[in-house]
Amino acid sequence: MNKMDKKIRLKYVIIILILCIVPQCFIAMQQYPLLVGDDMGVISLPAFLSGRQWDDIWRSVAFYGGGYHILLTPLFILTNNPLIIYRGVLLSYVLLEAVIAIIAFYILRHYYQCDEVYASVLSILCSYFTYTKPTYVSNEIVLLLGLWLVILIILKLIEYGEEKRKKQLLSILLCFISSYLITIHLRSSALLIAIVFTIITYYLYKKKSLVSPIVSAVCFPLLYFAAQKFNNIVQSTIWITDGITEINNSNIIDGAENIVKLFNVQYWHAWAAIFLGQLSTVSIMSIGMLCPVFIWSLVFLYKMIRKQELRTKKNMSTAVIIILMSASIIITLGGQSITWLDHAYDSIQMGAYNSNDDPNINFARVFTYLRYFSFYTNPLLIIGLVNLKGNTKKNKKIMKWGIALYCFLQVLWFLLVFPYICNIRSVADVYIPFSIENYGIGYAGSKVYLPAIILCTAFFLLIVLLYHRKKSLMGLVILCIFVIYQYTYYGIVHENPWWDRGDGSYNLMRTYINELPFDHIYVPYEAMAYEFQFLFNDISVNISLPDNNVEEAVIFTNLYPIEGERYWTNLENQGYQSIKIDDNEYVFIKGEKFVQWFSKILEMQQ
Repeated sequence: MNKMDKKIRLKYVIIILILCIVPQCFIAMQQYPLLVGDDMGVISLPAFLSGRQWDDIWRSVAFYGGGYHILLTPLFILTNNPLIIYRGVLLSYVLLEAVIAIIAFYILRHYYQCDEVYASVLSILCSYFTYTKPTYVSNEIVLLLGLWLVILIILKLIEYGEEKRKKQLLSILLCFISSYLITIHLRSSALLIAIVFTIITYYLYKKKSLVSPIVSAVCFPLLYFAAQKFNNIVQSTIWITDGITEINNSNIIDGAENIVKLFNVQYWHAWAAIFLGQLSTVSIMSIGMLCPVFIWSLVFLYKMIRKQELRTKKNMSTAVIIILMSASIIITLGGQSITWLDHAYDSIQMGAYNSNDDPNINFARVFTYLRYFSFYTNPLLIIGLVNLKGNTKKNKKIMKWGIALYCFLQVLWFLLVFPYICNIRSVADVYIPFSIENYGIGYAGSKVYLPAIILCTAFFLLIVLLYHRKKSLMGLVILCIFVIYQYTYYGIVHENPWWDRGDGSYNLMRTYINELPFDHIYVPYEAMAYEFQFLFNDISVNISLPDNNVEEAVIFTNLYPIEGERYWTNLENQGYQSIKIDDNEYVFIKGEKFVQWFSKILEMQQ
């Protein structure tokens, strides 16, 4: 590569970084702490290592690894300001997504000789095309980066397959990355299985090993054992206390007993609805473009098997990516369809009476919940779109079949899934940005789902038309704009309204956070307790009511208007004084010292 080529490539890399980092940083800096049980499980390790005493919280949250967030421990040590910690964690995700875009750009240029402009747009699309956005704490973005690193290493293994030394080093690196992902989330076990399947398939197809067999046989067991040991230490140190030995999310075969139910005809509708619901929903998230990509993948693999002359290095690289992603999707979605089968079945049994008022509302989430498998579609979409760029007769045919698949999925979705989620707006995450309603609680129905499907269908057809007319770049830009819009909607419109669960209490007390006269509070409602524990992260939060005989206690709640007669009147009878903090937050105080302290604060605030 000459100096001019390097300068041109650097220019596009800088443009990609600016377009990925600047908007995402802006969105991240708009976020306020939104913590649920999953999020608290993710950040438990750095909180523990920085000396936080969140014992009651740790008894109720699931295990979500710690291999990445342990690196953020210094952030928890340096400050106890929840906004700085929260936004600092989110900003780290933004940097990871920028790295993902650069890896994608390198692969597109180096292995597919894609022109700089097209590769840049695809790379930006890659950074924004995620179901889990960096607007709340999670592991998925770290897993997505790990996935792209695995793809890059495998492509390098194919490229340097005849160079023994490089092959050994790359094999060690593949073993390390794949084992390390186990410390991020046990869900990455699906990727591990898919990697092994891909290596075996490659050997059967090419009659030679993709990795260095001896090096991999020695390194992988050791690194995998180390990863499992790390997880065990974290679990036994933080979660297993006071005789509690069962930890949610610490076993990859939870729900495996549901396999036998697949032989029961009564469960077939529920099982099929999980697949159809999620595949249809992910097609909406991609503005339909995953459908022609799925068709292209099948056609590509079929031709690779049938025609010897197509087995070039470039085509082998593409085939390996397709096999790896397809295996990961099938394993993940198949596993979820088994472990969540009871939820799907119960939701269907409730029928159209499913609503936000039902305590089992989460049952219906299985039909649209893309968090588990959708990040595997990210590389598949990018590689598929670069291969569909050419306006060939074959690609035109694939696009037509893609339209047919899209229509087929939407029709089946309306018949088998829509009746059981039509009343639930909170499971319509993917559809809300394209609807005429806002996210929240309430009836969903035609105002949420139908406008989204009609709009996405119209623009899907427009993008296909542009591809047909040799304007694939314009079509790709439209797709990219829609994906960025989804991302921005979630970051600004979707998440922020939930901040009001504890903002009044935090704003009231933040000035005096270092001189609180109490070292623990009670928040007898899990969702609110997680939020309060993070906001007041230097004190302990109990997810319960205090004993009746305590002389001093502070109870925060935002349930008073709902449960006043039945739940809180007893507290007032026990000597608690209630103070209304804002429209939806209250504090109940018992003990003269605490009452005087809160009275003093309220006077100063006025």
